[in-house]
Amino acid sequence: DMTLTPSMRRGRGTSASALLVLALTSLVLVVEAARKKKGAAAVETPPPPPPPPDSPFGLPKTISVGGVQVNTDELIALVQSFLLGSLKLGAPLGAVVGPLSAKTLHIFGRACFVANAKLGPAKLGDAPVYLYVTYVLTAYGGGVLCPLLLGKSPKPLESDTILVLSFIAFILFTRLGFKAIYNFLPVHLIGLVLENSFKGGLIATFFTAAKSSLGTMLGPLIVGTVAGCGGAVIWGPSGWGKDGCPKPIWSSLMAALFFALSTDPSYTALLPISVSQLTTDDATVMMVLAFTADALKGKFMKPAPSKSKTL
Repeated sequence: DMTLTPSMRRGRGTSASALLVLALTSLVLVVEAARKKKGAAAVETPPPPPPPPDSPFGLPKTISVGGVQVNTDELIALVQSFLLGSLKLGAPLGAVVGPLSAKTLHIFGRACFVANAKLGPAKLGDAPVYLYVTYVLTAYGGGVLCPLLLGKSPKPLESDTILVLSFIAFILFTRLGFKAIYNFLPVHLIGLVLENSFKGGLIATFFTAAKSSLGTMLGPLIVGTVAGCGGAVIWGPSGWGKDGCPKPIWSSLMAALFFALSTDPSYTALLPISVSQLTTDDATVMMVLAFTADALKGKFMKPAPSKSKTL
């Protein structure tokens, strides 16, 4: 007989209720254990810090240039070595000029920059030798005066490269009409970079040489200023009385002062605040970039005409 008695029904119901309570209790314990484990993991494992930038300027480690992956650090080092003139570019150009380097291009860039401003077929006249000599003195006046101030030979007399490249630029601008090509915007921008790389490097070179040989504070500043504007000093600044200090002399003085304060502890000690020292290479690159930016500003941002007052 399969008929359940009341006592049997009560026992079976009690067992089912006990199993249900046990299952619910187990579920609660599992959920609580999981919650505690998750909380402990959150406390013990702090969030990862943001990754540092891959390059000094926050650029990615590699960038794509024309479909080619280029290492950012190597690209920055390449540009810096080019601006400093230490980059070697090719084989010797001959026994006179020597190996092709970024410095060679800087010298040629200075020659073309001054030739573009001072030379032309209409100005050649009947005295090409005199014009060439005055042109070299204008282009490389800093390399002439600064060594003389330090008791050494002028750089154009020590370097055949300067005389050869300046003569090539002289012929290009007076005989071959290179002025139109030089003033074509992409070529002119390259010329500005080369010119200002030459100027910044010259200021750094002669300031450093003067500091080591003179042992004074004002002497290196004067030599560094002359290095950046030697041509204006040789031929006499024309705007002293009317416009104050001419821009080439003023900008060279500011650059020499910046180089002194940023690289030499004896100058930095004169400041009322503490500043970090730069390497000579970093300071030179900053001068080159500042000169180039100022040249671009002068080319593309013409000053507004002054409004004259009439009575």
